[in-house]
Amino acid sequence: MNSATYKMLKVALTSDETIVPEQRNAVLAILNDRVPKNAALPLVLTQKAAADLLGVSRFTIRKMTIKGDLHPVRIHESWRYRRAELETIINGSL
Repeated sequence: MNSATYKMLKVALTSDETIVPEQRNAVLAILNDRVPKNAALPLVLTQKAAADLLGVSRFTIRKMTIKGDLHPVRIHESWRYRRAELETIINGSL
């Protein structure tokens, strides 16, 4: 479940007066366990966000791109880095 779906369900649960608080809290507890920890991160990140995620400088991100270790995607007039690719690097697969 993505974070947008979670937020929508949470709003629906809190605004529905037919659901008693105990039921609402039980459902929210279940939903909280199923939302991934990184759900708030977008699927693609800016160079700065990618650098922050990897704990390196923007210059290092540029060097990794030139070397071929990172493969940014062009979205309109800007470049973005795939979160999945960055997470692979974090997990040591590079």
